[in-house]
Amino acid sequence: MKKRVSLLLAAAMTLTALTGCSSGNDTTLVSKTPFPEFSEVDTEGNQVSSDIFADYDATIVNFWNNGCGTCIEEMPELEELYHQFQEQNINLIGVGTDSGEGEEQLETARNILTEKGVTYVNISPDPEGEFYKDFVSMNTLQASKNARALATENGASMAKAAQKTAQELISYVQGSGTLTRADAIYTLWLQEGSPKAKSAAMPFADVASGDYFYEAVLWAAENGIVSGVDAKTFSPDAPCTRAQAAVIAYRTAKSPAADAEGYLDVADTSYYAQAASWAKTAGAVSGETFGPNAACTKAQLDAFVTAAA
Repeated sequence: MKKRVSLLLAAAMTLTALTGCSSGNDTTLVSKTPFPEFSEVDTEGNQVSSDIFADYDATIVNFWNNGCGTCIEEMPELEELYHQFQEQNINLIGVGTDSGEGEEQLETARNILTEKGVTYVNISPDPEGEFYKDFVSMNTLQASKNARALATENGASMAKAAQKTAQELISYVQGSGTLTRADAIYTLWLQEGSPKAKSAAMPFADVASGDYFYEAVLWAAENGIVSGVDAKTFSPDAPCTRAQAAVIAYRTAKSPAADAEGYLDVADTSYYAQAASWAKTAGAVSGETFGPNAACTKAQLDAFVTAAA
């Protein structure tokens, strides 16, 4: 499962992490929308594309600029973290947001990287390109919910934020991290090929159009995969239980027949009884107990997703 998960993380989404300067008061802006495909050059003129994510379970992307003293000061610490991350199959790359604005800016960026002993890749985006216009500009970075974004206020420790985020990513890709309801629906939606919903009417008041999981929830609600905690509430940030994850995977699989023996902790009348039985029939779980109220981990969701495919 790990290889498929790493491809999902690298090519599709979501657990790419961003660190960068922010002039606002928020210390974090977090979500998991797809990191855009791009083709740029690094500060040495080498071609770099989104394929750079493919060999790693996750990648932290550090946005910086020539005028950000905090960014520059912490580069040696980020360089040290970069080598530590490599041992855990997590990569770190940089984006010099103003390094592509002219030869003088590029030369300044090169000198900074050399002086600070930085060896990890630093992208120098074309300011006229779509990647820069749609994603790299500081206003977009601060306001967006792209990837797992960490926009740290000037003076805050980006290196510490990067280290904390890396640990979250490691837990997630290794399957020990717990999932939110939004995570679960989004992962299943990606597995299904990111289908478009026919309806534009979101039934849940707590899911906004800018949320990374908006399209996933809209599609899932339209197809009867989720019904929310009530008619108007989805509770995207609530932990996803094993029962809930099994049910959404079961419904995604079109609710197939299941004849596995029951569990000691699953009543025949429970809303998830058929889903739990299907999960055992499909080989996603085993044993005499199901643990319906336990928080679902990424590893368990992967098993459900595989069974539903």
